[in-house]
Amino acid sequence: MQTKLIEFSNTQDQTLRGIITLPNWEIKKGVICVHGFERSTTTEKKFKILGNKLAENMIATLRFDFSGCGISDGDF
Repeated sequence: MQTKLIEFSNTQDQTLRGIITLPNWEIKKGVICVHGFERSTTTEKKFKILGNKLAENMIATLRFDFSGCGISDGDF
């Protein structure tokens, strides 16, 4: 499986960051993981485990953090 850091800007010109996990072979589906109140999908271990398990089943995952959370810029 491949894991990559991605960055994109929101409407307030803040850099939001996420981690995409891709299967080694064919991608059959994709899942976007978002966190709840004051959590982070990029630093919480359970989201990493979930992404790895899904990649084993040919499902790509994007785990990204909203403004001011985890590894994204901004003020929560």
